[in-house]
Amino acid sequence: TSLAGAETDVQRFGGCDGGAAELWTINDGSHLPSLSTLWAPSVYEGVAEPLVASTGLRTGDDPGAGTTNRAQLRRHLPQEPKWLDQQHGTEVIEADAIERPLPADASVARQPCTVCAIMVADCVPVLFTDRAGTLVAASHAEWRGLAGGVLRKTVQWTRAAPEELLPHLGPAVGP
Repeated sequence: TSLAGAETDVQRFGGCDGGAAELWTINDGSHLPSLSTLWAPSVYEGVAEPLVASTGLRTGDDPGAGTTNRAQLRRHLPQEPKWLDQQHGTEVIEADAIERPLPADASVARQPCTVCAIMVADCVPVLFTDRAGTLVAASHAEWRGLAGGVLRKTVQWTRAAPEELLPHLGPAVGP
């Protein structure tokens, strides 16, 4: 498989009711993983304006559009995402056990098919998996959380050796 001329490996994970995921590993010249992320199926049509499909329910977005967009997203996932009540802090929770949004800015999941979800605008989404594919984590990293150690705490909560973790930094604003 190739992506923009880079050598890649793709692992597909299925078996969950209603969806599957892919783990893409882009190898550098030494064939060591340098970027990995989990992808949900890419077919998604949102209703929010302008050009982005927001799943926000409390940020000034149209709550009807946010609810509709969450329902459309849910159709492509193995279960309801584990949404957080994000606080711009450092709290990390176990996503496998939550049934409603709890105050936290990161979550870790070890059960197959658990969907970690975070919302970002100008903050940095940081996603993790381990090389064995036995866990995923998602961190909402903004300046207060970064200064307070939200990424360090997320790594600790995975209980994995740091060298076994594959982080992915999502898009964010910069200087």
